[in-house]
Amino acid sequence: MAHAGTTGCGHLVHTVRTDSDGHYNLWLDARPSPLRITASAAGRPFASKELILLPGRATTADLSLTAT
Repeated sequence: MAHAGTTGCGHLVHTVRTDSDGHYNLWLDARPSPLRITASAAGRPFASKELILLPGRATTADLSLTAT
């Protein structure tokens, strides 16, 4: 499931859910690069990473959510 919206300061926000293995896909225009992604799950601390998007290329980001 994917959802797009904006924050109060006008930043575009996408919400994506992973599959049962934790994989996700989201196709974005490379213009907002660099892009910050954040992952979260109930009962776990969030993880965040900044990515550089290159036109026409896939970008992979691995984030780890360790139990608290």
